[in-house]
Amino acid sequence: MKVDQLLAEARAADIAPPPNARARVLERLSTARPARTSPWLALAGVTAAALGGFVTWNMLRAPSAPAPTEVAATDDGVTVEPGAQVTPTARGLAIAAGRVRLSSRATLQLEVLGRTVECSAATLVVEAAPARATLEVTSGSITVIEEGERVVRGPGRYVLTPLGPKADPWAAAQALERQGDYAGADRAYEALARGDGLLAESALVAQATLRLSHRHDAPGALAALDAAASRFPSGALEPERSLARLESLWALGRAADARDEAQGYLERFGRSAQASQVRFLRARAQEQLGALPAAEADYGALLDDPATGDDASFAFAALAARQHHQAQAQARLRSYLARFPRGQHAREAATLLKTPR
Repeated sequence: MKVDQLLAEARAADIAPPPNARARVLERLSTARPARTSPWLALAGVTAAALGGFVTWNMLRAPSAPAPTEVAATDDGVTVEPGAQVTPTARGLAIAAGRVRLSSRATLQLEVLGRTVECSAATLVVEAAPARATLEVTSGSITVIEEGERVVRGPGRYVLTPLGPKADPWAAAQALERQGDYAGADRAYEALARGDGLLAESALVAQATLRLSHRHDAPGALAALDAAASRFPSGALEPERSLARLESLWALGRAADARDEAQGYLERFGRSAQASQVRFLRARAQEQLGALPAAEADYGALLDDPATGDDASFAFAALAARQHHQAQAQARLRSYLARFPRGQHAREAATLLKTPR
């Protein structure tokens, strides 16, 4: 039969027919039009049906792979295998996934898993996936750049993994301070201060506070604050800088300078949350300088202040005792103990009441 002949020709052409090919052709013949149709047309129909089935089956059985894509963005030889996710960049390629073969005659820059890889007259294969990438260097050298560091690699096989989240240097400095590593925190703030903008200003103020509170280094604190004032004269942290400067001057015993700094702060930032604290420090400076009426006025204004009332009330009473106003001092001490029976100065106030001066 003609069908047998067509099948034999298909086998000779190395086209493997599906197992039901003969049945499909016979079914097609059985539903053909009556015999008066031209035999040549019938044979052509049979041939087309048979070969169409064989070709379709062959395509399904063994699809031909597309040829690798050649990227000609540079003068280097780059072969991107099917399925690879590659994006040309200004200086080379960004490889997100898949396999890429490269033979660079000059310097070619790759971006792989968040890293920059420079290929200098190198031959290598890159195979990238979201969680891992391998670089097989067969000749030449590559330079892996990660967070500013450059590492040169010769022939060999190298594995890259995704970079973790970048560390927050500000959080790292604060963590060192919380852990009690004050020298390490000081160095971390120093490094941040080399930058610019609000981060650098914040680092200088934080460094000053650290030096004063934990390292007992008032001169070092003033140095950091002077640097902040010079670099950021109208910075966002001017109130905090002024307060830290006031505390540093007081720690150094520079009462006149501390009083002047407090006065300037109150004139500029008198409505801030720290204004009562600054006024208390001004009162202490005035008392030390002998300006007792001015000091008494400041203490009296702070008696009901939630933040400084304990300290101000005791200082108010102690100032009266200093001026030998015994009756007034006794009354103020009793008032202090009534308001602050467990206050910071309760024991000292009770002692003064028992032993009036």
